[in-house]
Amino acid sequence: MQKTHPHRVARRIETWFARHQRPLPWRDGYDPYRVWLSEIMLQQTRVDVVLPYFARFLERFPTVHALAAASDDEVTSAWSGLGYYRRARMLRDGARVVVSQFDGVVPSTVEALLAIPGIGRYTAGAIASIAFERRAPIVDGNVARVVSRIFATDDDAWPIAQALVDTATSPRALNQGLMELGALLCTPRNPACLLCPARPDCIAANTGRVDEFPRPKPKKVTRELNIPLFIILDRKGRVLMRRETGDLMTGMYHLPHGNTSLLGGEALDASGELLGVVKHTVTNRRIEFAVYRATLPRAPRGYEWIALSDLDALPHPSYVRKALRLANL
Repeated sequence: MQKTHPHRVARRIETWFARHQRPLPWRDGYDPYRVWLSEIMLQQTRVDVVLPYFARFLERFPTVHALAAASDDEVTSAWSGLGYYRRARMLRDGARVVVSQFDGVVPSTVEALLAIPGIGRYTAGAIASIAFERRAPIVDGNVARVVSRIFATDDDAWPIAQALVDTATSPRALNQGLMELGALLCTPRNPACLLCPARPDCIAANTGRVDEFPRPKPKKVTRELNIPLFIILDRKGRVLMRRETGDLMTGMYHLPHGNTSLLGGEALDASGELLGVVKHTVTNRRIEFAVYRATLPRAPRGYEWIALSDLDALPHPSYVRKALRLANL
């Protein structure tokens, strides 16, 4: 039976990463704040999507101190369109802790990092290893898949990740290499095994069982929703919006949607004018918004008129912009 040695795997991955790593902005100098920001943005989001948001966010909040001083609206508006807005608020809360408890310096140990709001086991390990070369393991979806295939196991990936980083020459190169390998070569489907640096040690590849690992977990049930969405303008061209208070997108500005009783009993004239459909996905919900143009004589209770020129400074989900484009706004 083939035996895979962590130190040999670690060395192959480090060497490969040194030659093939993507030139990403948070890898320029490995500033701890930038590494932290990138890890939060990359949660459940592709690199190509994150890149423009990363640049804009840093331009607005270039330091931990700048982020710590930001209001909820400022930080969520800078995050608008990226989704999962609780991450933005937790990042800002974390920055305030770094300023108040660590003199504005991002700590280097996993233990200290775990004391910061919004930083869990994975993010703490990523910051400690990537920014500070600490021997801290990381396990995300990509790493779990790579480890599962190399060692042909569905066991907990964390002990294996620890064994790998313990033998690494550079924890920074190893952990980024594991993630990069999963993103570029050891993909969920049709992995490029012939190009993989770990191929000589990969039990799954060498026994023809790559498709068996990792074994799929039960999928969450996806909810399909169809919701009417209304674009309502006043005589000044301002759009009717409401600030939400629900758990999912609290503090975000939304267009009127769903049951028109939400408009406080105001008579709503949609005139049958359907502008189009906007698709939006939030966690396990796939939503189709049917976008209508509508009129109201005044803003109902809880709503306000928002000038389109002010929208950039206000936090709002990406579907709002999509809907407004249907109305040529």
